[in-house]
Amino acid sequence: MKNTNGYALIVVLWSIVILSIIFVNLIDEAKLNSLLLRNNLQRRELKEAAVDGVMRGIDLLESDKTTADTRDEEWAKTLELPPQRQVRTKVQISDVGSKLNINYAAEDDLLQLQNLEWAEVKWNKLAAKLVWEDDLSAAEREKKLGLLSDFVELKAEFEAKADYQQAQQIFTTYGRFNPNLYQSAAWKKLLFFLKEKLDLSALNQRIIAASAQKLVSTEEGAAKEFATVEDFLKQAFPTDPLLREKIAPYLTVDKRININFVSQEVLELLLTRIERSKLSHDYKKTAAKIVAYCRTHEVKKLSKLNQIGVGMITKELKKYLTTQSSYFLIEVTAVNQQSKQEQKIAAVVHRIREDKNKFKVQIIKWQED
Repeated sequence: MKNTNGYALIVVLWSIVILSIIFVNLIDEAKLNSLLLRNNLQRRELKEAAVDGVMRGIDLLESDKTTADTRDEEWAKTLELPPQRQVRTKVQISDVGSKLNINYAAEDDLLQLQNLEWAEVKWNKLAAKLVWEDDLSAAEREKKLGLLSDFVELKAEFEAKADYQQAQQIFTTYGRFNPNLYQSAAWKKLLFFLKEKLDLSALNQRIIAASAQKLVSTEEGAAKEFATVEDFLKQAFPTDPLLREKIAPYLTVDKRININFVSQEVLELLLTRIERSKLSHDYKKTAAKIVAYCRTHEVKKLSKLNQIGVGMITKELKKYLTTQSSYFLIEVTAVNQQSKQEQKIAAVVHRIREDKNKFKVQIIKWQED
């Protein structure tokens, strides 16, 4: 009888131990589920806050009523949104279009950059990969870089991070081809690319060469600028309206480089173009003078640069420069003050003026961290 009672006691005790273990595990699991749920909710709140920050940035750009973009614009200032549920959100907007589009940079421009102190990259070899003005075979195209959609595609070409960062300060891939810049080699490159991409059988070597000659003639004759994309395309392809329609989305006559945000390096390259053709001056000193003035003054009209004695140069630069920005980087960081979790979103947007008082903003790149 005593043995039976002893066995019963042992069974009861083990049952209690097992139930206790199960109960503890259930509590731990419940705590874990609660923690995961809370973390998921926090991540969702951070994502929503970051997306809201991007939308606030877009609203700021669309509602801009100024006729020129300077460093004193509301969009150029860091925006701190009111905290919500322990989340603080910061929005920063910067001009990323006031650079040279490396897809359409002239070979002379690219080779000019050999004067920079690149640590590792063989710039002349990279320039050769970018230049593309012939109807290449498939094997030859493999050796070229073609038209880049994002500058990050060039990152592998730079062994030194500093070189890549330096190139990023000068070049972009944003912006359509502008026939008013008279870059016949870049025009050929674009057409050969579109011939393959859009399957444009009408684009043969003869037609491409003839259309490029329109730019060469314009450059040599110093003709007036094309007022619209259609004006240029009618000269380039007078008998083929379907071809004009397909190519038109890749062109613009709008200027993209804002004098208020242009870097000294970009301005130096633009000035060397002028120097090679018409002017003779110390372009480095001139570029430094213009950039220093634009950093401390609101330049709402290019004619304001006449005040620092560069009127003749400004006249030559007018086909490249504007006082309005069109490509922007919206960077948003949302931080939970309690958990210290954060969500970052970087969006590149293109702002287009629809009429005198209305802008439209298109998102062309979205990246989340």
